[in-house]
Amino acid sequence: MAGCGWEGTEENIMLKVNAATLKKISTLLGKYTGEIGRVRPLYLCGIEAGDESSLLVRTMLGGLTPQDAEASVLLEGDGEDREEPVIWEACVSARELSKAMAKGPASLEPTPDGGITVTSGGCTSTVANAIPLEDLPVYPGLPDEIRSVACIRRSALDTLKWVLDAVSMDEFRPAIECLYLEAEKEAKPAAFVSTDGHRLHHAPAGEDVSIGVDCLLPGGMGRLAVALQAILPGDDWQIHLQDAEGGTPLRIDAGSWEVVGVEPDLPYPDHSRAVPRAFPVEVGANRRELQRLAKQLLKGASVGGAGRITFNGAIDLRVNAEAGPIEASMPHLGHSGGDLDVGLNLAYLAAALEGTGKEVVIRGSDELGPVQIEHGDGKWAIVMPMRL
Repeated sequence: MAGCGWEGTEENIMLKVNAATLKKISTLLGKYTGEIGRVRPLYLCGIEAGDESSLLVRTMLGGLTPQDAEASVLLEGDGEDREEPVIWEACVSARELSKAMAKGPASLEPTPDGGITVTSGGCTSTVANAIPLEDLPVYPGLPDEIRSVACIRRSALDTLKWVLDAVSMDEFRPAIECLYLEAEKEAKPAAFVSTDGHRLHHAPAGEDVSIGVDCLLPGGMGRLAVALQAILPGDDWQIHLQDAEGGTPLRIDAGSWEVVGVEPDLPYPDHSRAVPRAFPVEVGANRRELQRLAKQLLKGASVGGAGRITFNGAIDLRVNAEAGPIEASMPHLGHSGGDLDVGLNLAYLAAALEGTGKEVVIRGSDELGPVQIEHGDGKWAIVMPMRL
């Protein structure tokens, strides 16, 4: 990471980048960066060679994988056309760098002590060195010999985000803190799977995804990658693995950015056991309307997202509020089997209903059984019941 070594010269070393983009990047990475002495440091490396200039932003990530992880972003810059390559580096606080960015272009100039001078929005300020460059931790990265295990096209990222929503945040259950990339097996298609123990999201990989081997992608890495994609729409995601002692290094590479971490050496739970063999009750529903009602009732719920859904000639939703119960009703689009009344977390229901299709099929068995929500594109979710 460190080691480029900025050497002062008589000429001015200044790199121009898009201030708004750098502000978003520094703010985002600051949320994920591990603290060193109460500072969340970003390593900056300005590179100017010929008529091409770029800014490398790199940081060590905290808590995304069982071991250290790292994110790198390469931003195109506008520097001077130089015959000899110029490389400079700095280490600054993510928060202070973000505060120094205004609209329009920003000019970055290194200071000899490892900070930078920023000119943005007509104002010039100095962002001080956060920690000495030589004290920055260095992630070893991936060896040269790697194997590509998955390719996720940009068109599949909405599906990926939907599955990531159900990844557990429980650090004491590291296996389900991950998104499970399930490779194709016999007649079983490749799929994305996630669970937090209270719900499960499953989506077929489809033609826009190829998964060569089963892989656990830490949820934090996935969420950061999705957020980076929103700021810098990169290439299709290439996911690489490299077997090594003490863990399996894993990298998400999208061209202009990458996130490197470690795949946990843990088995993923058998998610098929969460799905009953049969659901005696089946109801069709307008996806968008049901999601709208669930979100509307959530605003008034007094106990988290706890509520009830009833199928009895219509679809009824109910939550308890401080002023009394709040109810909403909508017609169904077909009902087979008996009536059903079950307690659910309506926030989980609303998340499971996220999608693009017009209709969903909801299945259940009894008040103590799970509820399945199936979309027309093949993805489905399980929401476990609540005792209310």
